[in-house]
Amino acid sequence: MPPTTAILRQQSDLITRPQALTAGLTDQILRRRVSMNGRWQIVLPGIYLSHNGGLTAAQREVAAALYAGEDCVLTGIVALQAHGMRVPRSDLVDVLIPAATRRQSMAFVRIQRTTKVPESP
Repeated sequence: MPPTTAILRQQSDLITRPQALTAGLTDQILRRRVSMNGRWQIVLPGIYLSHNGGLTAAQREVAAALYAGEDCVLTGIVALQAHGMRVPRSDLVDVLIPAATRRQSMAFVRIQRTTKVPESP
């Protein structure tokens, strides 16, 4: 199985640019896959979806986490839903990141900085 296939399976059809390059794709291949006739789409800066369909709620969460970085914690409505709470649906995914991390809110991702990221969310 190609490395990209394993990553896409593990991450709900999403892959980051660094993961794709490490797995052996080139800049040219990535450009071709996200071109007008390509199969992939860019959902956030550096985050690709391996098909042209829409994002599911679960894929939005994965994409938000990949975009925000490994030290992020999903919070807000998404976190409440994960704990079984009944809350109104939202297309936004709230993400806590360390205060020093350089990311900004983008599309459906709402970044919130904190100096106290939970150790075990």
